[in-house]
Amino acid sequence: MYTKTESGSNSILWSTWQQVVMTEVPDAATAAVKKKISKQKSILLLNVAGEDAIYLASTFGLSDEDVDNYHKLGEAFDNNAVPKRN
Repeated sequence: MYTKTESGSNSILWSTWQQVVMTEVPDAATAAVKKKISKQKSILLLNVAGEDAIYLASTFGLSDEDVDNYHKLGEAFDNNAVPKRN
């Protein structure tokens, strides 16, 4: 089951992941290609991060379509992993 790690470590792991994977799709790519790449990134994230991430993602209340959208899934992980600032 999912357990919170030490304060800030989720944030560091998430920041590192974003640096590695968050390469932009060229503007010339079609909408279908962009959607496919987004889905592949989502699948990669959930597979690499493991069962805890899959469980955590299931608690975000995202639709199946939103889980396949890397930016929406990433936003949900951002909201969970990155500490809020006042």
